[in-house]
Amino acid sequence: MLVRTKKGFHALATDDRVYQGIEEREAYLVFGIDSDSYRVWGRDGQPLLYPKQFFDVIDHRIPSGWVFQEYDGGAYSLEPERTSAAGFYEDYFGDDGDLFAERTAREIVREVLCRMRGDLDSEHRTFIDRVLEQSKLGVPE
Repeated sequence: MLVRTKKGFHALATDDRVYQGIEEREAYLVFGIDSDSYRVWGRDGQPLLYPKQFFDVIDHRIPSGWVFQEYDGGAYSLEPERTSAAGFYEDYFGDDGDLFAERTAREIVREVLCRMRGDLDSEHRTFIDRVLEQSKLGVPE
């Protein structure tokens, strides 16, 4: 799935957070969806959550291997199965200092991106290659 930020998206924020890592009118690869947010790979090479209202969807295709989970109150998530475990992104970002868990989570993300790369068209592959390079996960040969 690909999205493009809207012109003036910062004005659409409903909280006081400063949203960095994305630019106006730029396209981004989506790596997860929840009730309120898209997890996109920003220019800093990190898969961060941003409010859905910041974006227009430019390609609705969801890669194979993604799972839908529904929670109380109508909340949901849709993301790659291998990244859907509770606490996965805490491990990915090294929030608790567990270097083994962080390295394992990063390897999982690389594997998922490489599988997505093989399943999708050349436009998506370009985005995935950029993500792999920016995130220092390594571009496949």
